[in-house]
Amino acid sequence: MKYDDLLGIPFKKFGRDKHGYDCYGLAMECCRRAGTPLKDLYGGITDLPQGEVNDYVQKGLNVRRIDAPKVGAIVQTAWKGNIHVGYIVERGKVLHALIDKGVRLSPLGALKVIAYYEVINESDIV
Repeated sequence: MKYDDLLGIPFKKFGRDKHGYDCYGLAMECCRRAGTPLKDLYGGITDLPQGEVNDYVQKGLNVRRIDAPKVGAIVQTAWKGNIHVGYIVERGKVLHALIDKGVRLSPLGALKVIAYYEVINESDIV
């Protein structure tokens, strides 16, 4: 998947285009480019306690939790006390959007991973 054109795009809260991305908007764009569109349910997450986010994600999004990282997976992390997501674009490399740095590529090992998810087609959801 081509992603180098996304590097350096500024952070924008609820950003969903080239003028600015938040971390979830960037994950949505990566999934779109990979041919596995991710639903935009971010608005409902903003007021949830951190401990309830996994249940919300599993019930409302077209994702399923997986045990290990793989290219094309979404990574859920904690970043400066907030829930944060990124997208694994290459083995060991995560594309994510940070408030102070915009879209950047980081080593997976630099993130405190909470969970990995793969996007699934809605027709495959059981």
